Amino acid sequence: MDSYVGQYQLGDVVLTVEKSEDSVLWIRVGNQPAYSIYPKSETKFFYTVADRQMSFVKDKQGKTVQLILHQVVTDQVAKKVD
Repeated sequence: MDSYVGQYQLGDVVLTVEKSEDSVLWIRVGNQPAYSIYPKSETKFFYTVADRQMSFVKDKQGKTVQLILHQVVTDQVAKKVD
């Protein structure tokens, strides 16, 4: 999960993924509060506070390069920038 930590650019908004000391991933959208996300699989996660899921995409070398935010109507791709 360490490879998922970082910042992802989604249009004008930056999504920040952090990992707590107890190895829980948290995601912050812009300046909003951070919420924990929970694994469904190695690369797929979900919120418990909203009906949203996300997938992390890795390149051939195993480096995380994107986060896809799955919402009710559409998917949005955010490129990892940090």
